[in-house]
Amino acid sequence: MKRKKIQLILILIVLVLIGLVLTKFIRYRRVLNRHHTPVTASTGDASLSIGKIEQTAVRNGTKEWKLEAVKAEYIENTQQVLMKELSVTFFLEDGRNAVLTADEGILNKASNDIEVMGNVLIVDDRFRLETERLCYYHRRRMINSNSPIRLVSEKWDLRADSMSMNLATRKTLFEGSVDGIFKKKLLL
Repeated sequence: MKRKKIQLILILIVLVLIGLVLTKFIRYRRVLNRHHTPVTASTGDASLSIGKIEQTAVRNGTKEWKLEAVKAEYIENTQQVLMKELSVTFFLEDGRNAVLTADEGILNKASNDIEVMGNVLIVDDRFRLETERLCYYHRRRMINSNSPIRLVSEKWDLRADSMSMNLATRKTLFEGSVDGIFKKKLLL
C-alpha cells in the first residue's frame, strides 16, 4: 500500500512538472510570435532619440569641426545631446585635421562644448592622444583632460596626469606627473 502511494505521488509530481514545462513553452512561443517594436536603452528624459547624427560647427564662415555619432538622444530641458560611438573631426588652422573618437559623449547645444568618455583617442598626421575622458571647449578652441593621458608621435612618447591643448595655437600644457621619452633630436 505504501509503495502504491509513493508511486502515485511520483507520477503526480512528474505530471505537474510536464504541465509546467508545457505552459512555459506555450507562453514562450506566444511571445516569439508577437511583433514588437524594438526598445532601446534610454535615459527616459529624451525628447528625441535618433540613430545616426551629423553636425558641423562653423564660425565666421570657417568649418571648425564635424561630429558624427551612431546613436543620439536630445534632452530638451538641458539642451544636451547624449551620444554613443562618436567621431569628431577638428579642422585646424594649418589645413590639417585631427580626428577624435570615443565610446560616449555629451554635446551642449547652447555652447557647442563636447565632453567625451571611454576609449578616447585623437589622431592626426603627427600624433596620437589616448585618455579616458576629455572636454572640448568650443568658444576657446581648447581641449582639456583631467584624466591620465598618453601622447605619442614619432619623436616622443609622453604621459601626464592631465593636459590642456589650444587647437588654434597648438600650445599644450601637461600637469601632474609628467614622464616622457624623446626618440629624435627635438627643438624646444
